[in-house]
Amino acid sequence: REVWLDGGHNPDAGAAIARHFAGKRLHLIVGMLANKDPRAIAGPLGESVASLTAVPVPGHDHHGTEAFGPDARATPDVAEALTALPDDGLPVLICGSLYLAGEVLRLNRELPD
Repeated sequence: REVWLDGGHNPDAGAAIARHFAGKRLHLIVGMLANKDPRAIAGPLGESVASLTAVPVPGHDHHGTEAFGPDARATPDVAEALTALPDDGLPVLICGSLYLAGEVLRLNRELPD
């Protein structure tokens, strides 16, 4: 499955991400600091989002699942969020925080392509 990692966390990033994924469905895994607008990423993606999973941003105050709407679900970390996704071949976007992106890269232990 294709996995995208983006540190985007503001409305401009949300608009750019939405342009990139226009007309495509994807699973969104998002962790966002409490001082950021939780609608910044998910809002512009709109109907492209097949599922939204909220994860904590380790070591930082972050939005809870409820900030992302009634259909959002929670997992304790990105690894569990990835495991819980359906095997439907849709791409995954992990985003919402540069801190979260850094944590994902650290845990991955290899540079992305």
